[in-house]
Amino acid sequence: MKSLITAAILSLSILHAQQNQGHLSIKLEMQETIKKGNAYLRSKQHKDGYWGEPSLPAFTAYALRAQLSDPSLDLKKPLPANLGE
Repeated sequence: MKSLITAAILSLSILHAQQNQGHLSIKLEMQETIKKGNAYLRSKQHKDGYWGEPSLPAFTAYALRAQLSDPSLDLKKPLPANLGE
């Protein structure tokens, strides 16, 4: 009986470890995707600081919102140079 309980506990712990590994993989993929997206936005930013057309500020607002929503961005530190002050 003890060996059956031990086997069940070991099986559950292995299953739990595999589930956590799956979540870690998804989290890393999301972080990498956000990083690539922000790099793309930085590459498309005009030298005057806007995205898209200067007469359409909504494009700039979307780009800024996306970059400021990055979970790895520490808002207590100075913002990246491309986001201004």
